[in-house]
Amino acid sequence: MNYNKKNVLVFGAGESGEGALALLSRLGAKAYIYDEDESKAKALASMTNANFVDKKSLPSVLEKAIVGVISPGVKNDNKRIVMAKAMGLKIISEIDLASSVTKAKKITVTGTNGKSSTVRLLSNVLSECGKYAVACGNIGKSFCRFADKLNEDDFAVIEASSFQLENVVDYHTDIAIILNITQDHVDRHGSIDNYVKAKMNVLKNCTQNDYVIANYDDLTVRNEVSKLTMPNIIFFSAKDRLERGVFVKDNVIYSTLCGEQKKLAKLDEELKLTTHLDNILAVMSVVEHMGLSINHAIKKINEFVPQPHTIEKIMTRKGVSYVDDSKGTNVSATLHAVDSIDGRLVLIVGGRGKGEDYSVLFNNLPDKVQSLVFYGENAEYLSNIAHSYGKKGKIAQSMLAAVEFATEMLDGEGTVLFSPASASFDNYANYKERGEAFVFAVNSYDE
Repeated sequence: MNYNKKNVLVFGAGESGEGALALLSRLGAKAYIYDEDESKAKALASMTNANFVDKKSLPSVLEKAIVGVISPGVKNDNKRIVMAKAMGLKIISEIDLASSVTKAKKITVTGTNGKSSTVRLLSNVLSECGKYAVACGNIGKSFCRFADKLNEDDFAVIEASSFQLENVVDYHTDIAIILNITQDHVDRHGSIDNYVKAKMNVLKNCTQNDYVIANYDDLTVRNEVSKLTMPNIIFFSAKDRLERGVFVKDNVIYSTLCGEQKKLAKLDEELKLTTHLDNILAVMSVVEHMGLSINHAIKKINEFVPQPHTIEKIMTRKGVSYVDDSKGTNVSATLHAVDSIDGRLVLIVGGRGKGEDYSVLFNNLPDKVQSLVFYGENAEYLSNIAHSYGKKGKIAQSMLAAVEFATEMLDGEGTVLFSPASASFDNYANYKERGEAFVFAVNSYDE
């Protein structure tokens, strides 16, 4: 679409809104910004040379705008969005806007867990293999910041959340990677079915020439992808041999994409990073599909440093190790973190709930979890559910108290794992701030 001199309204003054306004400015559009927080909208309008819109002037702007760009932080039931749709305005996601102007090849990564790590790892591997690639989207910098600056041979590796995907209209990706789909953000989407539908929108405009790379081990992903009539579906699995895909057998990663079974790498010997195995298999699937160097991929995988606050070991003191997984904001992420820890552990959980079924967590905790500490807004709620499944624990009133209780429960041997299975917004601005609070508490704890 040609946006030159066209009126475009952006909803939301966060990172996505800022990126959209910057792109629209470069495209010569007449951009408008609306946010419920008028001070934020005014500041962003001034910074990007956009036009500030308040509640009073919004209807007149809606009448002349050709499209509305919605940021992921803005809900569809927001009354201003409802008004815009009622007036016939086409509402699109920020990644829709970026996609409509970019020349780059797009690889879109979605899933409940592991998106950011996969995007970072894949962009690093592509760069090592001589491709120009940018990591963007939900990972931090919006796709719009790069969209018009990339050439036909470049790659945009895009992390796409359900909040972004629920509003895509014409968005198209050359390669879609679906890592997993487990219950999350039910408070936003209303049901797990709506959440799955939002995630699967990544395939909404895929053609017969596009590729889907999907996790065979995740039953929801497998079932959804198996409904497709697309010929170019590549599954990956950490458990089963695949007739056509990338999989692990006897601690070796193999590919059968070319018909024959081809060894790619031996775990623990050639590949050292195995706690993020699904992410590695997804990346290896892209490498095999594109015919890139396996040796280059192995090099970057071995050099890869996982994101802070993602199953990150902080220290070991007097026989007790401390692991920060503040980014574990849902049940499946926490269960994965527990699975990655060897030996006995105490798990610290709690924060702000997102409508998940926490019985799944407590019913599936292995025996190595010696006890639990509950901290945050939903601490008492989680404690009651845990107790109904025979899991004992203690409620803490502060992060420092949580660390103290967990350490004492281990009695000099094991791991304190902080993986909240909840959002951070009860006491913190985001998971990073919460993780830093945990690290501070660990360093401050004095026996």
